[in-house]
Amino acid sequence: MLRSLSATVLLGTVLLAAACSSDESSAPHGHTPHTVKVFDGASELTEPVQLTAGQTVRVEVKFYDDEGGELVGLDADHVADVAFTPAGLASVAAVAGEPFQFDVTAQGTPGSGTFTVGWGHDDPTDLVFGPFDVDVGAPAPAAVTIQFAARVGATPFACGQVYGGVGSPAVSIAPKDFRMYVHDVRLVHAGGEEPLALDQDGTWQHQNLALLDFEDATGACSNGTAPTHTVITGQAPAYQYTGIKFKLGVPFALNHADVSLAPSPLNLAALFWSWQGGYKFLRLDATVDPAGTPVAHNIHLGSTGCTSSGPTDAPTTACTQPNVVDVALTMDPDAGRGGGRGALMPGNMAADGGAPAACPAPPIPSAGRSLRGSASRSAVRRRSPRASSRPSRHEAAGRAPPAPRHRLQRR
Repeated sequence: MLRSLSATVLLGTVLLAAACSSDESSAPHGHTPHTVKVFDGASELTEPVQLTAGQTVRVEVKFYDDEGGELVGLDADHVADVAFTPAGLASVAAVAGEPFQFDVTAQGTPGSGTFTVGWGHDDPTDLVFGPFDVDVGAPAPAAVTIQFAARVGATPFACGQVYGGVGSPAVSIAPKDFRMYVHDVRLVHAGGEEPLALDQDGTWQHQNLALLDFEDATGACSNGTAPTHTVITGQAPAYQYTGIKFKLGVPFALNHADVSLAPSPLNLAALFWSWQGGYKFLRLDATVDPAGTPVAHNIHLGSTGCTSSGPTDAPTTACTQPNVVDVALTMDPDAGRGGGRGALMPGNMAADGGAPAACPAPPIPSAGRSLRGSASRSAVRRRSPRASSRPSRHEAAGRAPPAPRHRLQRR
């Protein structure tokens, strides 16, 4: 789709140059171009011409004699061309049936260079006008919404449901919780990556961190909260994006604090171990074989190897096993939806004999690798969590954890 850039990027005046070759210099007065002007619609372009990365503009070149008169009626036996230096600064496509019109698409990243305009009978290099300066700038910020969906196989995730045929060997499961923290969200385009500046909504997003909450406190999800949150919103330059990257986890600077005083969404005791251990980046709880012999199956992912003077003291150095997972997913920009999928359940659901609600996850051997998704499935295979004797700050002091402070009264 072509977009007019005249209001935001292209300013109007005139580009002037003079040149002639042996082919055109002998032409009669008024036939050989003396100057050239380049237009976006009705607007003339000025140096440096401003283009927007990733966007297309249709330009028209017009030629003038040495007295300033426009040369008309020459398109039947003359050709023109527009060329950029460096060549990758922008691509040029001739408009069918219009020898002096071109669709110019700026490269995917900002940069600077020049362009020239060629003219001739059969060869557009008979006369070359320029070079003219051109700058490619980043597009203006635009609102971005990234929608996430949780599924068990091909079936949407929902509390109160029982899903059969899960894992190997196949078992039935009933979900009890599914929440996760993500941060450092980046959008991928042809020229690189752009950080998503998250909307600071005071509830679900704080600084560069967001909470995705797929449970709704119904059915067996009584430990959760009624509101759900399945989107991330923010601002980013208006490129055409083809992928998304983010980190599953909480950054170290936010991971070790007092949950009772932390801003939302970091004020949930159900997603917290202790000042020393930090937060549960991912909480995915289920009951295996709920209609037969129920077995708890809980995945709680977080940092381990965090040292401090005690459970109620925050570490001052990084944990030996941060267990922050890099995730990269592709998406279809035309469909406006992601194509990446990630599997978070272990293969053998029946192997877990149940773990306390506040058990830390074991170290992830692949924590330093990227988890990449596309049309095929990418999987994070997790072992059964181990029990921990590590007390929370309130347990160590002999007190019950306080109720979380949250605008939505979330637990």
